[in-house]
Amino acid sequence: MADALSGSASDSGERFVASETAAFAKKRGAVVPDELETGGAVGIVAFADCVEWSRSRWFEVDFGRVLKDAKPTKFVPMKGQLALFDPPRQVLRKLGF
Repeated sequence: MADALSGSASDSGERFVASETAAFAKKRGAVVPDELETGGAVGIVAFADCVEWSRSRWFEVDFGRVLKDAKPTKFVPMKGQLALFDPPRQVLRKLGF
């Protein structure tokens, strides 16, 4: 399966306090920094499957995406998108792929 990115980040590049995101993550035992940079990619994953049920503490909706081979990367500015997408070649080059 091809590498894919998923997101809906603002393309403004602003920094913001994400209290709603932090509350969601804290409820599941994760820590989110008080400030997050927006408007770019911070990692790359491979899409493995789509499921209708999972024991994952992150699963709360009608279906979920199963991702594999997650790799964090340096922040790379790019316009946000609302669904899975193949990253542009110039972004892959910046990420070292």
